[in-house]
Amino acid sequence: MDKVKNHKCKFIVAVITFLIVVIVVRVIFKLTFQSPEDTVALSDKAAQYPTVTSFLKWAGQYVPWTVRQWAHVFEYLFVGLTVGVFYGCLIRRTWIVILASGASCALISFVDQYVRIYIVGRHFDRFDLVLDALGYGTMILFVCIVHGVIRRVKKNP
Repeated sequence: MDKVKNHKCKFIVAVITFLIVVIVVRVIFKLTFQSPEDTVALSDKAAQYPTVTSFLKWAGQYVPWTVRQWAHVFEYLFVGLTVGVFYGCLIRRTWIVILASGASCALISFVDQYVRIYIVGRHFDRFDLVLDALGYGTMILFVCIVHGVIRRVKKNP
């Protein structure tokens, strides 16, 4: 009975995280289809928040990235989190979770960049792929560490 309950919980979490992935990807693609002027305006607006300004000052000591570049990292942190949890619920082996999550996030990132080729005023930016990978890779690693620890604790109570 406990195993059935556990599988139902995992299934429910997997469905919820899948829906969140779909929503996040939809938001990313909505941002992708913005005009360049709207993208600049949104970046300028975000840079006016005190928290963002403080973060950019602190992070600027290490890397000179713009608000837009940091936005890629943080968007894909969330993509990596939700995709990692989704696969973590469905797959038992941690290394397969890493591969499936990484491949899925890389595909989302690549398609996001590829679509930009067809949007007037936008272009494919290879560095954005690096920023995206930094975001989703960090979070997938975190999710898989937690996944592995949970599996070990359950295996050796």
